Amino acid sequence: MVQRGFEADATFANENMITFKIGPNGDAVFMVPEGRIRASSEFADAAMRGPWQESQERVIALPEFDKKTFGTYLQWLLTGVVHTKAGCADGNKSIEARLYSEILRLPNLSVLGHYLLDNDFRDSINDALIECTADLHRNGSKFPASYGPDFYDKTPDQSPIRKLVVDLVVWDMREFHVLRLKTDRDTMHPDYIMDLLLAVSSRLVSGTPGKSPLDGWDTSCKYHCHGDEKPCYRKKADTPRVIPTKRPASDEAQSPDAKRQASG
Repeated sequence: MVQRGFEADATFANENMITFKIGPNGDAVFMVPEGRIRASSEFADAAMRGPWQESQERVIALPEFDKKTFGTYLQWLLTGVVHTKAGCADGNKSIEARLYSEILRLPNLSVLGHYLLDNDFRDSINDALIECTADLHRNGSKFPASYGPDFYDKTPDQSPIRKLVVDLVVWDMREFHVLRLKTDRDTMHPDYIMDLLLAVSSRLVSGTPGKSPLDGWDTSCKYHCHGDEKPCYRKKADTPRVIPTKRPASDEAQSPDAKRQASG
């Protein structure tokens, strides 16, 4: 039997949409509910509030990203689910291989979250990385140090994702791994190598292994972007997303690109 609902409960029937054109030529087009994305993305909200081309045409172009990456973001925006798990086509792969494939999908999503200034999405991706790594540990594997540079590209200094990646690698790092950094220095992000060396040095000086980044991660916000002044996305999961009715006047004349750069 068909399931029927009230017309007033149709989520997007009466909501304004924003057009997103994805890719170098804008060939991938998405219609995104304005209320949802403005409540989640500071970049999109700034673009729609100021006297910018985006707000006049109600079109936002993201030439640096691809259809799959933005589609994954949009699905998360509407459902709260990060759709990165391997599909049926990867069914013959081992559990470890599927987890490694999933981890490799996360850097581009993290960069998109930073570009859109969507802290809830960035925090969700960070948690997805921790969860994948925890699954690897349960299967006798670990987060590969060679994956670290992918999370450093186009992410700012002091970003929680950088801190998380370094902590995951250093926790499993042994002496011979440190020696390999000299061999890999020409192919790895220089900030990544420096952060690894600083973290290893700190552990050696303290004389204790410290706490695993996987311990209690599901109740901790250590690797989140929201700060103390905003609630964690986990607490907001069952709360309707709405646009605040009043915003600081100083932001009104700030372009979306300037807004993102100011956030670092």
